[in-house]
Amino acid sequence: MHRRAMGRMGTGCVAVAVAMAAASVCCDVTEAADKLQWKSFTITFQAEHGEKPESKGGELKLSLRIPADMKQGEALRGFMPELKGLDAFAHRNRIAMCKGLMGPYGGPNQAMRDAAAKATGHAELKHAGAILQGLSYAGRVRAHYAAYNPAHTLAVILDHSWVPSSMSIKPAKYSYGSLPAAQGVPFFFNASRNDSFQGMDRRALHYQWCTTAFRKYMQACTTVIHHERGGHSSVGSRDLLAAWLEEVLALRLPKSVPTDGAPYKLTPINPHKVGGVVFANLAKDAEGLTIHTDVAIGPVSSVRNRARCNWWVPGGKSAAIYVDWVKRNGGKVARDMTAKFPNAPETDATSSSNARTEAPAVRRKPPANGYCPVIPPPRHVSILSIWRDLPRGEPQRAKFFSETLSRNTQTEGF
Repeated sequence: MHRRAMGRMGTGCVAVAVAMAAASVCCDVTEAADKLQWKSFTITFQAEHGEKPESKGGELKLSLRIPADMKQGEALRGFMPELKGLDAFAHRNRIAMCKGLMGPYGGPNQAMRDAAAKATGHAELKHAGAILQGLSYAGRVRAHYAAYNPAHTLAVILDHSWVPSSMSIKPAKYSYGSLPAAQGVPFFFNASRNDSFQGMDRRALHYQWCTTAFRKYMQACTTVIHHERGGHSSVGSRDLLAAWLEEVLALRLPKSVPTDGAPYKLTPINPHKVGGVVFANLAKDAEGLTIHTDVAIGPVSSVRNRARCNWWVPGGKSAAIYVDWVKRNGGKVARDMTAKFPNAPETDATSSSNARTEAPAVRRKPPANGYCPVIPPPRHVSILSIWRDLPRGEPQRAKFFSETLSRNTQTEGF
């Protein structure tokens, strides 16, 4: 079981490698395809016993690159795996990009951080957090790392990951069939419009998991349906994710990361107090694909009944792009308050995203107690059509959708 689990990890997306460390070796300056200059390092380190179920240790290698234009006294703010489409984000935000073997659950431990700090000469990396990413199965592995190491995980990206019908706040060691919550650590769920790998509707599964995690465990999580078409391994453009990550970094990192190696702490995210919230329903479009519709979105300061919403967004830029994706997928936007975010984009996108769709859901006058008005149910939603495509033999999941959608359309909204 353990060998099979770790073997399958290798087929997922590359994550930050971990473990102990001895030394930096080579260093050179390279240019990526986007013409950004990077300084590259290769470090060797010794894996600690127990980090891999089938291993008792051994020498590992990790490739690491940092922006070549780092100035004197400028700090590196964290680690992340090499991901296509996010080079400019990492360079701009001073994030070290890593490529190499995986450690426990796909994230760095103290030994790896010490090795990276010694190799690059950036002592602040001894205490740096990591942005983790996993495709499908590997996303659940990264979530386990975050559950065990929330103080050193900046965020987790789950691309096209299957999630179970039930969730627990407690992780199970090497039980990657589960997806635990990691309070304080933001999760980003990404699914393409038409991915149907293994006959599973990941869009509906992400909706279910995020709604439960946000309401029951106060988990900061965002789920999106990409407007681009793509198979299981096609994650689409990363513009929304880049904006989302920048807003997460602003919330989690201190304004000034100490460069002398002094320890610092990441700020845990309480999704009911910072950022924004999303209310949404599921629906089927003309092709039978699951989409988000009747969306209401705004900063937490503008929504009093935020505990009854579905998930969280970190700021106005990512919220504006999400609203655009909803519309591109054919979904309806009932209420858009992205302009009220402190970091709302100062572009035409904000004003256009504030415009209602041609057939908006009816919005009633807010009641005297200030709580959210009711948003009528989308007429084309069929609960059966949403869960019938999911794996059979899971009545609890069907019950969840029936109860959640009924509750959403009757008592919730903005």
